[in-house]
Amino acid sequence: MKRIFSLLLALALLAALAGCGKREPTPDKPDEPTPPPEDGITLAELNVEFVAGERNPDELMKLKKELPPLLIDALADEGVTVGKVNVTFGASDEATADALARGTVQVGFVPMETYLAHDDAQRPVCSQIPTPDMSLDTVFLLFTESERSLAAQEQPIASDYVTAHIGELVWLLPEGDETAERFAAYWVERNCGVPFEEVPVEYYTDADALAPDAGDILVLRCMDSALPNGACVFDSCILWGELIVVQAANPITGSDTFALALQNAMDSIWTDDTEGQAVIAHYSSGESHILYTSTSAERYDTTRYVLGYSDDFVPQSEK
Repeated sequence: MKRIFSLLLALALLAALAGCGKREPTPDKPDEPTPPPEDGITLAELNVEFVAGERNPDELMKLKKELPPLLIDALADEGVTVGKVNVTFGASDEATADALARGTVQVGFVPMETYLAHDDAQRPVCSQIPTPDMSLDTVFLLFTESERSLAAQEQPIASDYVTAHIGELVWLLPEGDETAERFAAYWVERNCGVPFEEVPVEYYTDADALAPDAGDILVLRCMDSALPNGACVFDSCILWGELIVVQAANPITGSDTFALALQNAMDSIWTDDTEGQAVIAHYSSGESHILYTSTSAERYDTTRYVLGYSDDFVPQSEK
């Protein structure tokens, strides 16, 4: 009897072991992104990359050496503790965009068009503030009449005057410039609710040769702030500039908390600290200070449309 009982017990154990052998192991749960803590952010390292371009290598090396301690201190004042800041230089804007997408860089200084081409992977935090000495790729909307004549129309806002006379004004566009034409179409349909195909349009090849005829609207594409004599600017769209962006997918450095901290930190570096202004100036090879201000993705909706990166604009005439 004991032998039979022992045999049955052995068979039961074998069956149990066999059942265990067939059981599939429970897969490990993937690590979920950790949101920034409410009491501050702590980072062992922060990788910051600038686009080298044709900038002075000696000035860039000064930037690499002098920026990290300033940025660490400025971020600490905003509740972000960073153990080490690594400054690198991308061989091209696309190289820096790729590094941001891969996550090897968390903060990048890139041209505006680089951000627009990769806005699904980047979050804009700060934008460069234009200064009078800069050459900017800009589309201007001008009256070709004199400023005194415009004031004589007794219209407090030029766009109101254009809206009231939209069927009478002739729009002068630079021939073959799709960007300028998209800006004009965007402006007319957004502000006047009229399809651009319904307004009188003429094309020019030489802006300096245009006569300042009253009532005309000139859409001028240029790389500087030099405007025709007698022209009165009432709108413009800057198509150039540097942005500070972060990797959008990173749950820490892509968060609202870090973006605000970085905005405030950079603001303190270049507005409250003479040393900080000098350090940032290394990025422009010491020629002039580079100043930035806070920004957001929504601020580039017009530029995104005008440069052809989006066709999502729905004019008022189609709403």
